[in-house]
Amino acid sequence: MLWVKRDMQAVIGLNHVLPKLHERGVNVTLMVNDNIPKRCSSPYLQQMQSFECNAMIKDVLPMLDESSFTKHEIRDAISQGKFCSMKMLSAAYGVPLHNVKKSHSPESLALVKSLQPDVMLNLRNTVIYKPPLINLASVGMFNIHSGELPTYKGLMAAWRAVMAGDSHLRPTLHLIEDAGIDVGAMVGMGKFKVDLRKSFFWHSCFLYLEPLDLFVRTVEKIQSGTDLSTLVTSEHPGTRGSHYYSLPSNADLEEGVRNGFRLFDPMEMVALLQSFHIPQSLPTKNKVSDMISDLKDMAIDERKEPRKATTEHSPLLMENYG
Repeated sequence: MLWVKRDMQAVIGLNHVLPKLHERGVNVTLMVNDNIPKRCSSPYLQQMQSFECNAMIKDVLPMLDESSFTKHEIRDAISQGKFCSMKMLSAAYGVPLHNVKKSHSPESLALVKSLQPDVMLNLRNTVIYKPPLINLASVGMFNIHSGELPTYKGLMAAWRAVMAGDSHLRPTLHLIEDAGIDVGAMVGMGKFKVDLRKSFFWHSCFLYLEPLDLFVRTVEKIQSGTDLSTLVTSEHPGTRGSHYYSLPSNADLEEGVRNGFRLFDPMEMVALLQSFHIPQSLPTKNKVSDMISDLKDMAIDERKEPRKATTEHSPLLMENYG
């Protein structure tokens, strides 16, 4: 059972991991969190959030989900390296998909109990999972944290690592054993090279792929009868202490931009959107093409004022912001 946030990063992660789980005969259920995050006070985070909220949660993904498509069309698109929406992936691989507003509600708990999952994984949700939910997985519940633990607990761990001068990001696959935040026995870490030519958002889209592969290997070992206790360790390799971070301040983010690490690059988003499969049933002009046009306009404006973080010129990105 995969608990996922409905955003670009989770969609990319699912496009990567679902075919691998399907090949291995793993039965998967998707529990999708549709909640819209609260608007941040920082204009830098607002720009990134407005894309995430409107482009992915409110506009693009619903449009793709509601379009007409065939299983053959989607599998062919996936084989060509195109990204597909969660509903498309669900249809292509026969994966049940449930929209969840509150993970710990009586309704959610009853649903999970009825499905009797062996293993659960959280991808991208910032929900604090706790008993009795985490105890409903007969083997255990895992989480992928975006940074090295315990060095970078909390929010935007990848951004913190880059600001600290780390050459690689170390996303961590670990167990969720109680209601603690970013704690629990560790399975292992990925290693994702930092590229300062790319934005924070770009890094956050692709840093989960290696720990997702680690999760697949872990599931294979569990399927073969390996005891979970032999797959995890309470000894974390980090030697830089344990630190918890909340969202960076606007001043911190400005310093990052001055040092050449942008939160968001409109043209990277154009490339990501162009990587999505657009079903043949949709007209040529649609919300994806509108969003791409909007982002290109944003890029032109930013070339004129490269230090300015704003979405005022971008009505599609800001409309209906949660």
